[in-house]
Amino acid sequence: MKKPPSTEKEVKQLILEYLAKVGVEAWNNPRGMGQLKHGGFIKYGGKPGASDILGFLPNGRFLAIETKEASGKNKASEEQLNFIRTVRANKGVGLVAKNLDEVISALREEMK
Repeated sequence: MKKPPSTEKEVKQLILEYLAKVGVEAWNNPRGMGQLKHGGFIKYGGKPGASDILGFLPNGRFLAIETKEASGKNKASEEQLNFIRTVRANKGVGLVAKNLDEVISALREEMK
C-alpha cells in the first residue's frame, strides 16, 4: 500500500495531477531564492505571496491554491492569505490545501 503524500512537494504534485485529469489548466508557480555560481543570491518567481498553484477552471474562473504539508504544522503566511483574499474578491477560486480531498471538496460546485 502506497503511503499518502505528506510533504508540501508531494501534496502539490498530487493536486496538479488531479487538476490535469479533470480538465483544469493549472501550473506550478515556484518562488524562492537560489545561489549564483559566482556568489550572491537571486530571487525568482512572481508576486510575493502568490499561491503555489495557479490556473483557470473550465468555466474561466481564476484558480489559486496555496499548498501546505499534510501535517498542518506549516501555516499560510499573511501575505499568502492576502493573495487568496484578493483572488476571491475578484470572483476567483482561492484556497489553502493540505491534501487532495480539500481541493476536490472546494471545486465540487465549481466543476459542475
